[in-house]
Amino acid sequence: MLSCSCSLVRPDGRFAPIRSLLLHLLCAGWFLRPSNADTFDIGVKLYTDNNCLFWSQTFLILDSSCYANIWAPNATKGWTMRIVDFNVPQSIDMREYTDDCHSLAMPKRTLVTGPERCTPFLGSMYAQFDIRFRSNTCKGAMCSTLATAVQTFYSAAACAGPAFATFRYPIQNECLRASNGTQDFTVASDDRNITLTDYGGGDECKAQEGVRVRTYDITNTYCYPLYTAEPPRSFSWTVERNTPYAAISTGFRSPPSMLCLLILLLGAVECPAAIRSQGR
Repeated sequence: MLSCSCSLVRPDGRFAPIRSLLLHLLCAGWFLRPSNADTFDIGVKLYTDNNCLFWSQTFLILDSSCYANIWAPNATKGWTMRIVDFNVPQSIDMREYTDDCHSLAMPKRTLVTGPERCTPFLGSMYAQFDIRFRSNTCKGAMCSTLATAVQTFYSAAACAGPAFATFRYPIQNECLRASNGTQDFTVASDDRNITLTDYGGGDECKAQEGVRVRTYDITNTYCYPLYTAEPPRSFSWTVERNTPYAAISTGFRSPPSMLCLLILLLGAVECPAAIRSQGR
């Protein structure tokens, strides 16, 4: 069966005109736009009263990431949220821990999204929740702009081959729970460097008495060597950002040039001709 593939080799063995090749090479940059994997995040609107009238702050939560309980650190140390139902009414499981999200402090709570609900959160705070789509193709007010730092460990040296393990961390200065205290991540304006600040013995990501503060500078996409005799043998950090479609400027993806349009037209003409010649 013939298909409109416009092969570069003619039935007589000679190479066909390279217009099809030019089509792919010159126009692929306009048609294809690389993006990170699509996913969902959790939006939180925080209030100081049980009627959700007095707004405190709004932030985004990375699904299943371990956050520090900065509102009531004497009650629990860490907490996670995980989306469990995308159908309306959407629901989220929230768990609180006595450590870095390994030992449950109490049974999980199932939270329902929606602006009509005012739900107890942590400490004396109340919240409303929603689910945000994170993708370059997302459009509208309910898109997530959460950026993450991805730490990837590799079995081989030089960050080659399949991943041994992968971990993701939010990088908007959120306070995360760690095994020895808390930590937060920030990035430079050009994303070249990631800064990890570790607060040993601290519960709130603050430099306080008795808290050991250590700062680590990490180069984005740089491959770090690790063990030599056993895996993982290397690891890297990568900043990932998705820009919602509604926020993309008109200059992000320029219209195709006249040359590109001409090549498209030539390719469309050549394809039927190639089919006819193959059918003779």
